[in-house]
Order: sequence, then C-alpha cells, then structure tokens
Amino acid sequence: QSTGHLFVFITLTSRMLSVAPPISGNVVNGVIGDTSLSWFYPQLDVSEYTEQVQYFNETERIQIHLFYVLNLLSKRVNNLTEKQKINRDKCLGYLMEYIKQASFPLSAFNEDCPKERLPCFRDDNGRLCAVAYLVARTAGTDAVSTINEEFKYSYIYTMKDKCQLLLDWKQKMGFSLEELAIIQPTYNFNRQQINYTPQHIIRHEGVKCDGCGIIPIIGVRYKCVNCPDYDLCGTCENQQIHDHTHVFLKLRRHSTAIPQSQVLLEKFY
Repeated sequence: QSTGHLFVFITLTSRMLSVAPPISGNVVNGVIGDTSLSWFYPQLDVSEYTEQVQYFNETERIQIHLFYVLNLLSKRVNNLTEKQKINRDKCLGYLMEYIKQASFPLSAFNEDCPKERLPCFRDDNGRLCAVAYLVARTAGTDAVSTINEEFKYSYIYTMKDKCQLLLDWKQKMGFSLEELAIIQPTYNFNRQQINYTPQHIIRHEGVKCDGCGIIPIIGVRYKCVNCPDYDLCGTCENQQIHDHTHVFLKLRRHSTAIPQSQVLLEKFY
C-alpha cells in the first residue's frame, strides 16, 4: 500500500512539473481535487456525488484532505540533509496539530465564479491556511504577513517565481513547492451548508479517535476490547499505532449500547 501511495505522489508531482493549471471549481485542492474523499471513503464513488460533494461538512472535508496529504508526505522518500529531515518532521507534527485544531479560513466571495472554492493564506479574522500555519510555527507571524500581503488568494504553485520568502522557507524545511501545493486547501465562501454524508457512510457521533483526535469518527470505528475506552478511526487503525496484542471490534454501525470492555473480554477469553 505504501508503494501505491508513492506512485500516486510521483504521478502528481510529474503533473505539477508539466505546468498544469490549478483545478478550479468545487474541489478541496487545486492539484489533486477530491482524491482524499475516495481514499477516506473507499466505498464511495465521488463522481457519483458531484453535486452533493459541496454539502459535505466543510470542516471534515478539509480535515480529510489534510489527513490524506499527511499520509502521503510521511511515506515519501526524499534526498534531504539531516537538518531538513528534522525540520520536515517538525512541520508534519505541526500539520497534525493544525488538523486537530480545525480552525480554517473563510475565503473571499468570488463574484466571477460564486460557486468556486478559493485558497486563502490568512483570512480577515486571522485564521491561517495549513501552509501559513506551518510558516507561522517555524518562521513567525511576520513571515506570514509578508506572504499574505501579496499572495492572500494565490495558489501556491503560481507563486513559484514570485515569492522568494516562501521558496527559501520550503527549502529550509525540506519540502518541494509541489508538496506545498498539494497541502494547500481551498475554502468555501458560504459555510451555511448542511452536514451531508452519504447515507451508507456512518458517523459515530460523540466518538473521538484516540489516535488522531478527529471527532466524530466517520466510517468504520475500531473499538479496543482490552482498554476501557479506546477507539480508532480507519486511518489510525491501518497504521497499527496501538498494542498489536489487543483485540479490536470493527463497528460499521453507530451504537451507544456497546458493552464495557470487561464484558467484551469475557466473550473472547
């Protein structure tokens, strides 16, 4: 599976290097579009939900995209210096921190294309995009202000010959411009939307993933039988971050009437 992710990433990087224009419209990223939804919801044919995609919960939609990108970046092999590797690892940790905080910008209204999502480096209320957050945590808010002054609504890939500050920063942190462009989400001007999830996708309301912190868990929920209160989402369970000797229940339906772990253990041992 790791090899597959790397192949996808190499393919996407090649596309960027061919100077392809950003994908516009109702997609969460200007390079890979809504690939993250297909990854997070493997049973969902995103093309089948072209119109409904805009009604996905906005916060969850951005979080899913960033989780997907984090998964890609953590598996990519780079020819980096030791210092770059250290800086890059720190940034990936900050990216996880940003995902958990779930404080995302609101893009400006696009009069020419009112339904089109746009990137926003820092909005008028000071909320930062994912890349701006990484810059702020490692280079300070002054660097964010400098970039935001000229490139507030710019796609990162279009900044490749124009923003030396960002180019110097990404080199120091061990990222390519293509990777930053894939991180950069777009945002919906109008957040007054329903929390749409396809009927066959389950939301485990009130249940938090003890791995990444996302709440609620969407899709399959993995409940540890050995621990008193421990749950994982599908992404974290796949990474095998918990004790491999513990038994997990695979829950495809939301339920508040799950027996306590001790009761469950008696059924297994």
